[in-house]
Amino acid sequence: PKSKDVSVRSMAIDILGTIAARLKHDSVVCHQESLWVVQELLDRENTDGSEPRGTCSVCSDGVVEKCLVVCQGCQRLFHPNCIGVTEHDISMRGWHCPLCLCGKQLLLTVILQIANEG
Repeated sequence: PKSKDVSVRSMAIDILGTIAARLKHDSVVCHQESLWVVQELLDRENTDGSEPRGTCSVCSDGVVEKCLVVCQGCQRLFHPNCIGVTEHDISMRGWHCPLCLCGKQLLLTVILQIANEG
């Protein structure tokens, strides 16, 4: 019985190690992918409108088997899973993409800093 317990524990440790490694990898990938919002804000004035119409602003794929949602702020299109939301999370009125939300947060931060200094 003890040899069976040892093999089960070893297998569980291997599986947990694999899960932990995957979570760490996904965390790093998620962190790196979130930087596209900041890059978009920095490059906003340099865009020339060359992005194909009808494509997701994150993955550049069109409407294949996934629906695209429109940001009410910038009118960009997104696949819900490309920005980490479900279709139920997106209300039909007034939805704003992470880029627009980040821009609003940055603007509010600047306004609050100016108000606190003055």
